[in-house]
Amino acid sequence: MKILFLVTFLFSWSSISAQILPEYSGSWYNRDQDGHGLNIEVIDEERTIAFWYTYSFIGSPMWFLFDGVNVNNRVEATVYFLDNMFWGQFDPAGLNRQEIGTATIEFSNCDHARLTYSLGYYGDGEIPLERLTHIAGKKCNQVGKLAGDWLATIFSDRQDFWVQTTVHEDGTFIIYDAMACIWEGQITVVNEVTGSLAATFGTDTCEWKVPPFEMTGIYVEPYQVCNSSGQCQTHDAAMGFEGYAIVYPGDDGPVSSNVNLRFVRPID
Repeated sequence: MKILFLVTFLFSWSSISAQILPEYSGSWYNRDQDGHGLNIEVIDEERTIAFWYTYSFIGSPMWFLFDGVNVNNRVEATVYFLDNMFWGQFDPAGLNRQEIGTATIEFSNCDHARLTYSLGYYGDGEIPLERLTHIAGKKCNQVGKLAGDWLATIFSDRQDFWVQTTVHEDGTFIIYDAMACIWEGQITVVNEVTGSLAATFGTDTCEWKVPPFEMTGIYVEPYQVCNSSGQCQTHDAAMGFEGYAIVYPGDDGPVSSNVNLRFVRPID
């Protein structure tokens, strides 16, 4: 049995409202340059600081302090170099603090970012970053304004239904379909700037067995969907997903299938 999902999209493009979240806090590095990296601390909605542990031109360890302002998905920071405090004395009277340039940390998602810097004597450059560590209790799964109540739909040769569902703060959701089967999923934001999304989705209830598989999608607002006769409806927002699943329907053998899932948030 092959599941065929047919969804027609007609929409204007938009992006997810990006922000710097506490989940970004942790250690970041470039795996091709293992041995130096950044420790990032999101202080509040407006401010983030970071420490870049690196090396001088002669190979001696040193570090830079970033004091940044949060702007959308970026941290725009003033960069300082500190020296002249000596081991065992730790006398702040001798501390030399120099403002040496600027840097921007731009997050594409919770695990990937790009460091751009202009540091005068130390030059200009860009370094792709990936997360090395997380802060305990800060799960890296951001859904932002995706969380909330939605109408969900699945189209197939056996099912065509709308049901109410809730996307939780951690991105998880459950859909009870027309036959009371349970579909479980979890949404993550792949790129807050472009609105690109990812999700896992699957079920192991009733006569369906669809092991969790990856889906990709897009978030749009406002959203308009039209049928074949040209009748259209406008909604506040929508999320559309598509993935490639292996389906085990009943006693039949496994069948490969393209799967589409859609969430719509009606206008109040």
